Amino acid sequence: MTMLPTATVLLLFGLLGRCSSEPAGIQLQLGQRGVDVLVRTAVTLLDKEIPGLQLPEVAGDFGTLIKGSYSLSGIVVSAFNVDAQESKADFVKGQGVETKIGGLAFEIDGDYEVDIKAPIPLKKTGTFKAKSSKGTADVEVRILSQEGHPRLEAMKCSLDIGTLEVELHGGFLDKLIDMFKKLIALVIKPKVDTAVCQKLSEVITEQLDPLLRRLPLEASFLDGFHFDYALTADPQVGDEWISVPLEGKSWFTGHENDTAIPKPSGVLKPVSGEQMLCVAVDAEAVLGSAALAFEESPRSHFVLDNDMLRHFPENIRNFFQCACADGMCIGAIFPSVRRHCHAGASLQFESNATAAVAPIAVNSSGVFATLRTNGTLEVLFPDQTRYDLGDIGSETVVLLEDSFRIENNTLRGEAKLISTHFSVIYSSIGPFTKYLLNLVWRDGVFGVMNGIINPLLKKGIPLPAIEHVALQNSSISFADDEVILCSDFVLSL
Repeated sequence: MTMLPTATVLLLFGLLGRCSSEPAGIQLQLGQRGVDVLVRTAVTLLDKEIPGLQLPEVAGDFGTLIKGSYSLSGIVVSAFNVDAQESKADFVKGQGVETKIGGLAFEIDGDYEVDIKAPIPLKKTGTFKAKSSKGTADVEVRILSQEGHPRLEAMKCSLDIGTLEVELHGGFLDKLIDMFKKLIALVIKPKVDTAVCQKLSEVITEQLDPLLRRLPLEASFLDGFHFDYALTADPQVGDEWISVPLEGKSWFTGHENDTAIPKPSGVLKPVSGEQMLCVAVDAEAVLGSAALAFEESPRSHFVLDNDMLRHFPENIRNFFQCACADGMCIGAIFPSVRRHCHAGASLQFESNATAAVAPIAVNSSGVFATLRTNGTLEVLFPDQTRYDLGDIGSETVVLLEDSFRIENNTLRGEAKLISTHFSVIYSSIGPFTKYLLNLVWRDGVFGVMNGIINPLLKKGIPLPAIEHVALQNSSISFADDEVILCSDFVLSL
């Protein structure tokens, strides 16, 4: 049987994990248009599943007027087609989604054999072809949770293949043709109904259900980062939408159960959007846990040395030198530093960065993120010996503006520097001139923002490609403590 692509299954059911009855960090919502697209795309798979479907043999007596028997064998659905545009989904509030499939067209071939005793003795064999072009089907699937994974169960299936037009081949007597055609249509219809519904049930239980059970409950990336997108409760079905609550928790290896990981507020509500799919993100929980994971990872520890300084403007690179011709370097400006710094040496800043939960805030302007660093300023001599000058810190607030958008599966936007300042926590060589340090630090941060970060955001960050799925008409909006992403999508199988 044809296996469904993983991405299609994810979109069809929005189900990736276990149910824990906890507040959701992410609320995924599919509207009527989105579910209709999913249904119509999935229905086209029947074009591959139904042709070749074999039906059981049928045998019986003609009745009271004609004495004799008949049998139909080798019955097979030789051709099948479905008009996906005639299919749609109906929301059954509090239960699930009922799919109404229209435009079913069948061609059924088989062999017949008749043995008439009276009024005219006759034995005949031949072939028949039955056609129908206006069939319909109703299918309802319930979604359950079992051992941490969703389980799909076909609750209802009914099929009406419509009027069957039967052709007989094999020299049958004219006056018996109409009667036998009606008989064939009468006995074949329920067989087709049963066989097709059984095939639909097999697709659900033997393809979709096992595939969902094999899906992982979390994603791992960047050598130690993890993202949990498990269900926190059963999906909810409203009058015009399906809402799927997901965990949305990030952590770094070894810190999955840290008590400091922020909990979702539990106030995410159904999103009102025109697009097919909307995702509401609890900023404090989702972005906060990502920030905490960063803080716990080795990536939060960095050294601002000559190698990193090459990304900064020239005046900032020169500032961190011990000696310079124009006198605008730290070794020339600060006598206390000059005593421990000679030509050939340079300063470096070894830091641990933190992006604590509380400083992440969201409102209609965008996402405000606060990055704090604490570290050691030291002189690095050519022979690799070091001299500790003191401990310093900084705090930088950046606004990821509401101009963020998704274009051609690429995230683009702009970051704005709100504030930044530099502080001396401890000095081993006497007082620093903090005012001058802050001027240089601010110029350096501006240089990074305008020379590195914003050009990168303008060019765009490619989003992970989803197999067989293309996003269209995507938008990002911001509200109090929420980031909302909405999009239409196209599926191609």
